[in-house]
Amino acid sequence: MPDADAVYIPEVERTYADWLEKHRNGFVINAPKSGTQPMMWHQADCEHIQPFENTRLVEGDWLKACSLNAGTLAVWAMTYGRELHYCKDCRDMWLKEQRST
Repeated sequence: MPDADAVYIPEVERTYADWLEKHRNGFVINAPKSGTQPMMWHQADCEHIQPFENTRLVEGDWLKACSLNAGTLAVWAMTYGRELHYCKDCRDMWLKEQRST
């Protein structure tokens, strides 16, 4: 079992897909490897970051920083130094869950 406080950055598509499958309650930041585009925060089960056919989600121009600990991932995001946005779909789902509890 991975360290819950670790940030994992998969380098190949298969290991990224495996992490998502095993950690549906985790968090993922989609970050550009270069340039100035902002990063995007997602819940691990978000459809926007799921592997699909031959997509290059981690072997292309973007990396995925993955963690089970939202606080640890937020600290990583601050050190990565890019603007961070939250996925609207993930935020809406989280708000809906909070209202139902």
